[in-house]
Amino acid sequence: MSRGIELTDFEKGKIVCLKENGVSMKEISRQIKRSFCVVQTFLKSPSGYGTTKRYGRKRHLIGQIEKQIVRDASNSTVAPAHLRCLADVNVSRSTSTI
Repeated sequence: MSRGIELTDFEKGKIVCLKENGVSMKEISRQIKRSFCVVQTFLKSPSGYGTTKRYGRKRHLIGQIEKQIVRDASNSTVAPAHLRCLADVNVSRSTSTI
């Protein structure tokens, strides 16, 4: 699902101020012209709003090294063990198999 533009610091401050003054979330969303859902999400966890959740397996090779391995592998018939030596990385055989 796509995400919209994050709340600005001004909007965040306005939401907190309005909520402290007893304004409902529905009314806050109307005043700042943002969805009810974004206001609700922000008020649930103001300090956690906008933090990115990282999914997937952690990468072992950085982009430049990975590109170098792919380039070397595509230009020759070198074994994976030799490619690891050329790239000077300490990774397992399955990691170097791209």
